[in-house]
Amino acid sequence: IGESSNVSYSEVACDESTCPERRVGHSAVLDPDNKVLYMYGGSKGIKWYSDVHALDLTTWKWQKLETKGAAPCRAYHSCSFFRQELLVFGGIFPEPDPEPDGSSNDLFICSLSEQNWYKPVVTGDMPLPRSGHSACRVGHHLFILGGWDYPLFFDDLFSLDLELMDFKKVTTTGAAPSARTWQGMADVPDQRLLVYGGYSGEVALNDAYILDVASSSWTTVKVDAPILSFPARVGHSLTALPESEDGTSHLLICGGGDNDGKFFSDAIVVKSDEL
Repeated sequence: IGESSNVSYSEVACDESTCPERRVGHSAVLDPDNKVLYMYGGSKGIKWYSDVHALDLTTWKWQKLETKGAAPCRAYHSCSFFRQELLVFGGIFPEPDPEPDGSSNDLFICSLSEQNWYKPVVTGDMPLPRSGHSACRVGHHLFILGGWDYPLFFDDLFSLDLELMDFKKVTTTGAAPSARTWQGMADVPDQRLLVYGGYSGEVALNDAYILDVASSSWTTVKVDAPILSFPARVGHSLTALPESEDGTSHLLICGGGDNDGKFFSDAIVVKSDEL
């Protein structure tokens, strides 16, 4: 644990005729109950996507959802899964088409049961437009951290109440993460959020912070934590893994780069209680 050598990859054979087109800046979220991975959006060159694809993790077959409503074209957004809906916030959009001309702070929702897009009425303290932010849900609250809208880099934290659809800028205490984009964020036990890595606007980062959601207080990860022993990285994924049979919780860090021409193909597993 805490090393990349204990993780192995195997290639899964999928039907090429149903695979989504290659792209970057898309999002992927898991429906754990139905064992389905949903992929949305992204871009490739001057082409932008608003499609939703579902990968059945038992058969490894892709299916493109034929959605209704005005699906947004977004890349480098966040996408979260809640009660059979995809919640898409922010990201870059093509304006004027096809060149990107800024970032969004819109919230769009795709109902998976109805296969329909809609834009909810949202109140409260709206975050400024941004991309490259991170979003993570704890209970019925969606937390959004950081990101950028060049030349601005953000260090703010927002909470969206998914029952009231009301945004609140969270006032925190303790040593908070500095402004950054392309960081990873994941939930860890005891209603906490872990933030790891990212890009400061100058360098890749390998620091880590934990937010106690109940008290809105930040703490830095202890200096000897295994997660801090790996190279600084940007644009990686950080995922909370299902709890093991002995009750141990783990996190998976995958890929990313150093923002200086080097890309990582490693997969790292760390114990949540070693943070």
